[in-house]
Amino acid sequence: MDKNNSVQGLLGASMEKIKEMVDANTVIGTPINAADGTILIPVSRISYGFASGGSDLPNKANAELFGGDIGLDSVDSLEIISGIDELFGVDMTGADREHFQTINALASYVEEHVEQ
Repeated sequence: MDKNNSVQGLLGASMEKIKEMVDANTVIGTPINAADGTILIPVSRISYGFASGGSDLPNKANAELFGGDIGLDSVDSLEIISGIDELFGVDMTGADREHFQTINALASYVEEHVEQ
């Protein structure tokens, strides 16, 4: 059995087991009759999913913030400047363009200038 079929089988079996555990009484519960004649109907929200660790996805830490990689624009840059000032007390208005090139560069700038 190859990797794709193995993973697909694992995911399929896991989702089926989760579906078996969830029945109608889990979502809309059995009505409860109160002493004063009021009927309470318990309602629950159920969600489920599956996650696993590790990936072969490219690291975005060195991706360009503006342009092709992440694609931020000038309005985004104003929001970033405002957010960094508000969250960390770092005034970005005098920062050189090089500090906005990548996420790592921006994080390094903030770490160097954060008020402690």
